[in-house]
Amino acid sequence: MAYKETTFADRVARIERARSKGLFRRRRARRMPRGVVMHPDGVITYNRPRERRFSFAFPLRGLMLAFALIVAVKAFLMSAIGMEAYGAAVAQLLAGSDLERVAGLILAPDAVSLWVVDGYEAVSRLVTDALARSAA
Repeated sequence: MAYKETTFADRVARIERARSKGLFRRRRARRMPRGVVMHPDGVITYNRPRERRFSFAFPLRGLMLAFALIVAVKAFLMSAIGMEAYGAAVAQLLAGSDLERVAGLILAPDAVSLWVVDGYEAVSRLVTDALARSAA
């Protein structure tokens, strides 16, 4: 019997530790109506919910991520197929329809993508040299 009491006390202590860390807080907040707060000691208080204002926020993080992705894809294509073939493909896009011209303007080489290509090539040289040294 004493073993069961110790086990029960351990379980209760474990549950209390979990509640103090906030593991059940999210689940409890979902069940409680809006504006009701239950404190760890069991006291329930009613708060007036905050008014949410609708605002248009400019997605700066998404725009920066898209720019970084475009630069990375351009740099990878330039290093994979070579600058001459890439330049010919972009020239062909610029001579096409309106949508192809927009794609050609986006994929045209710029300073940032050329800098990333130089970084790709430097890393590639380091890796090939290290592999050649380890094979020898």
